[in-house]
Amino acid sequence: MSATDPATSLKPLLDSIEPERYLVLLQPQLPDPLPDPLPEWLSLFKTKAIEWKTFVDADRRFSLRATYGKVAQPANRTPLTAYVYQRQG
Repeated sequence: MSATDPATSLKPLLDSIEPERYLVLLQPQLPDPLPDPLPEWLSLFKTKAIEWKTFVDADRRFSLRATYGKVAQPANRTPLTAYVYQRQG
């Protein structure tokens, strides 16, 4: 996971999406509060999730259309948040 980079891993996928098509980015919701100290894998996971969403948000070809799955108090299972983007024409 530490070797992944949105510019090399995610950009080719974004480039392949045709105009007017959709991208759904799924991200697990992390527990709040986070454990202290934060396990290394969880810290890396949090960092990568933020990087990938930030990368898509910065790509002007895509606009966020909807967000689904936000919960105030995640249960013992990890809920997902789905961010739905549409590529502009």
